[in-house]
Amino acid sequence: MFMGRNPKEIAFRIGLLSVPVLFFLALELVLRGIGYGGNRDLFVERTINGRAYFAINPDVTDRYFSVLPVKASLSQDVFEVRKAADTYRVFCLGGSSTLGYPYMFNGSFPAMVRDRLETLWPEKKFEVINLGITAVNSHTVLDFARDLMHYEPDALLVYAGHNEFYGALGIGSMERFGKSRWVIQTSLRLQRWRTFLLVRNAVASVRSLFTSPDTRERDATVMEEMVAEKEIVYGSPDFDAAVEIFHDNLTEIAELCREKEVRLVLSTLASNLSGMPPFVSVFSPSTDEASRARWEQAFGEGLEFHKQGEYEAALGMFEQCATIDSLPARLHYARGKTYEAKEWAPEARAEYRLAKDGDALRFRAPSEFNTVIASVASAYSLPVAASEQMIEERSPNGLIGNEFVHEHVHLTIDGYGVVAAAFVQALAASGFIEPRDRWPWDLQKSEKEYRERVGVTELDSVTASIRLYVLMNSWPFTQTGTSVHRFSATTYLEQLAKSFLLRETTWEQAHVTLAETYEREGRLPEAAREYRALRMGTPHNVSPYLREGRLLLSLGRHREAEEVFRRSLRIEPSFIGYQGLAFVLANRGDYRSAVDGFRRALEMGQGVTRESLLETKRMLAAALASMGDLAGAHNELQSLLRAQPDYRPALELLEQLQAIESKRAN
Repeated sequence: MFMGRNPKEIAFRIGLLSVPVLFFLALELVLRGIGYGGNRDLFVERTINGRAYFAINPDVTDRYFSVLPVKASLSQDVFEVRKAADTYRVFCLGGSSTLGYPYMFNGSFPAMVRDRLETLWPEKKFEVINLGITAVNSHTVLDFARDLMHYEPDALLVYAGHNEFYGALGIGSMERFGKSRWVIQTSLRLQRWRTFLLVRNAVASVRSLFTSPDTRERDATVMEEMVAEKEIVYGSPDFDAAVEIFHDNLTEIAELCREKEVRLVLSTLASNLSGMPPFVSVFSPSTDEASRARWEQAFGEGLEFHKQGEYEAALGMFEQCATIDSLPARLHYARGKTYEAKEWAPEARAEYRLAKDGDALRFRAPSEFNTVIASVASAYSLPVAASEQMIEERSPNGLIGNEFVHEHVHLTIDGYGVVAAAFVQALAASGFIEPRDRWPWDLQKSEKEYRERVGVTELDSVTASIRLYVLMNSWPFTQTGTSVHRFSATTYLEQLAKSFLLRETTWEQAHVTLAETYEREGRLPEAAREYRALRMGTPHNVSPYLREGRLLLSLGRHREAEEVFRRSLRIEPSFIGYQGLAFVLANRGDYRSAVDGFRRALEMGQGVTRESLLETKRMLAAALASMGDLAGAHNELQSLLRAQPDYRPALELLEQLQAIESKRAN
């Protein structure tokens, strides 16, 4: 293009073209220099007990939320920076159902998967990391999956799809870069450039000015704020586009895992069918006003017949409605209720599915998504966690309702337990660890036992109830809105839970506060449960292990105390850990091991109270005496009494030893 041109003219043109390039390069350098955009890495490093761990970066959600001030909830799971050779690392991906809403922490299926794997393989180490985030969809799952390939994963577990329409970057979401999958995925990759973030944030600032005033002027949940399009009709272009995007994102995840030789397990999605009427029911666009009026009249008569128990007549009126317009979701829900009343479960199930799929406010994954999951799994020979089927099998009459689902999609503790079981079964089918027929299934607990082991205490249940209260008293369940601030906390547990939800205290602090309250009141079993929940939720923190172990000893539950103390010592050697374990061993008659434990405890006695050290030395002497080493016991007691001549327990034990020695001499 420069042939025949004057060299000066060529240089001028090149310089002119370089100006914008140099400008943006300079701008990029300046933005990086001032740290614009912050750290959006998936993980950040933390040091715990002298070891380096990765924790989820709370600012990673800034990748997906730019219009709304959403600070999504995250799990507190961590994993070691240096992966040990005997460790299996499993990442769990999805939205709020993966996170474990409304319980979070120990109430999530990832926590239950870890418990089941550790039960079946007690000699192995598992890192099961919960990467569920509220209000995200398969775009985030794919984005995370790309990053995760750098962190040595052994398996990815995916439970995602309910947020596909309204989650960040979804077709109907306030947080979107358009409806093109290519544009969305490209924008996610461009976020490494600070100049792009600057432009994106500027656009978002302008868009936020047009956020619906009715949500800004009153309490609005994240669910409401995320919705830009409140009606997405079944089979519409937007509906079909969302199904295609879901398919393509799962396909890319499957390709990535196959390339990196990482196991991938997809799960089917469960929704409340019988217990949740559709949010928005719409007519077909071709149905005119006169036809709609006839439809409404027939539908009203059908509902009245149903109310009176005249089910055949009700079904007759509903059939008239269907001949006019079969699209409205409320028609299929009413039909489902009538079939259920007649105990025609298969027909009821089919109608409930049609009601869910026809619901134009898309907070529940349509049936097409489970079809997509099965299709992608088949194409890549992936195992599928049959969560929906397994919940269905356990539901009354095979109709998923309020027994396993709180509202529309978030599961009960029992529901999450079924999802965990489904994932473990699928992992075994994939040959994870060993071929399925070589798994030690004889070690498996009953579902009742697994349920009792879940670390969800009364405090967590009250917290979950408040979350659900706010959700169910806000749009779309009602046309009003409420918030945690407005919740009237009348009991001590409600006050503590509310303080946590308002972020005035942390989850750990709330449980410690309650445990210490229980201890002061003499309610030791309840206190022990709180510490157990803490150690399950923060397994790398040794403190709750030691506190729980101490309480278990007080309650005489020595076998449980031994397990807890042994676990604590694998995390961090401590005086209390060795002392508690040695006490259990001595009580059981294993004096040689007890002696070793007491000595190890004394080696770590720096900073321990004088009284604790004296008592530990006395117990060491008693253990030595019990194993027949009277000379050793005598020496320990003499050493103790030189430090504390009036220590009565030692004097009494010394008298006993002297009596034994005197008897032997005679």
